[in-house]
Amino acid sequence: MLRQYRAKQWVRNVLDDVLRLGEHIHHDMKKLTPGYIPEKVTLYETGYSPKMERYGVVGLIESEDDKSLNLSQALNNALIDIDCCILNGPHIVAVWKQENKFYMFDPEERNPVGKLVEVGEAGVACLTWYTRLADLIAVYVGNLPKEKRNSKFMLCKVAIKDYVPRTEDWFSHKALKIDKWILRGTFN
Repeated sequence: MLRQYRAKQWVRNVLDDVLRLGEHIHHDMKKLTPGYIPEKVTLYETGYSPKMERYGVVGLIESEDDKSLNLSQALNNALIDIDCCILNGPHIVAVWKQENKFYMFDPEERNPVGKLVEVGEAGVACLTWYTRLADLIAVYVGNLPKEKRNSKFMLCKVAIKDYVPRTEDWFSHKALKIDKWILRGTFN
């Protein structure tokens, strides 16, 4: 969605479109091999090609051990080199930096200030932004039950590029691009 709108331009309809697209991708991915990411995602009539690292920075959310990264250290280091990542932990959220602000998209039910909803309380997905990364981390950790605050997490880099059509594989030949295939062998 950041390819269509800057984060500060998001409104409720944009958030609803993100959730709808996520639901559509989720249903499509259930039909695919585990770990496979679709080559093309269409949003507002435009095709995109998502790329996500399978493995990224790994650590413990509130680690005091010098041998393990805590969430603060990992996000500080990761957002120097990359613009957007997925935080896979007890809760899965998207985190990115844009125009000196830190954004967190949380698809789970949250109250009007982005906090965990109480039992029986209604909530919705939310996009929150912060001028300090420490505030974003405090909200994320605050939404975790105390017993999960020392859980493992993984930050995975995400890149969304324009979709470039390519031809289908042909028999045993793998398609590289339009009008170009390859068949590779091994020699032991």
